[in-house]
Amino acid sequence: LLLRPSCSFMLFPYPIGHPMDNFSMVDLAQPDLHRFPALAGASGFETTLQPGEVLWLPKYWWHYVVQLESPSENLMLNFWLAPSAAPQHFEWLSLQSISCRRHVIRFWLGCTNEAKLLLEELERLLPMMAEEELDAPALVDAPALVDEEDVAKIESHSVRCLHAARMAEGAAVAVCGSVASAGRFLDAVAMQRDEAWPAESRARKFAVRLREQLVDVLEGDSRDATALLRLVTRGGRLYPGLAPAIDECVEG
Repeated sequence: LLLRPSCSFMLFPYPIGHPMDNFSMVDLAQPDLHRFPALAGASGFETTLQPGEVLWLPKYWWHYVVQLESPSENLMLNFWLAPSAAPQHFEWLSLQSISCRRHVIRFWLGCTNEAKLLLEELERLLPMMAEEELDAPALVDAPALVDEEDVAKIESHSVRCLHAARMAEGAAVAVCGSVASAGRFLDAVAMQRDEAWPAESRARKFAVRLREQLVDVLEGDSRDATALLRLVTRGGRLYPGLAPAIDECVEG
């Protein structure tokens, strides 16, 4: 089963920094539409590989694989091919936010020491979300950013949106220090509550810079940035969090 990058926000990826952050939290064999209601909007392509056949999978496509005949012996080999061109900076930020946390914090705040002070501000600015907010249905989907008739352009922009989303989530996790704190911050920015924060506060400046960078990457406007953040945080994905805890080594 193959799903386009445009389905990413319907598949509820594990949070950035989680050992399985390249995987979806959704079990496609037994989909839970109560927990992941947006999954109902996803569609894909189903195929069966025969012995000796090759499947070419474009970059950032989601895939779900099962063995039809069990028990039986089979061998599957994967090869990754990618151009040698250096990634754009927003792509680098989307992929390296955890492994290069100090660099990422300096990019967003100018100084790594600012992160602790910003987090202290957020504790004062972010009240715990009300229970009815945590149970609220998924927020609005992002508006169309490209011509729907141009399939190639849609797929290209879907990958750009995916990088932009990971850039924002990675920035929040790196600066805030945890997925839960990042989720609370991004929830507030997605709902534009940061506009009520003091203009000179570190938290407000970070929110403004984050939104500006999203607008630049999406080649859109603040409405597009807000819609994307609502997709990133939909359904309580980051806060209070949908990912189960990992208590053992993850392989693969």
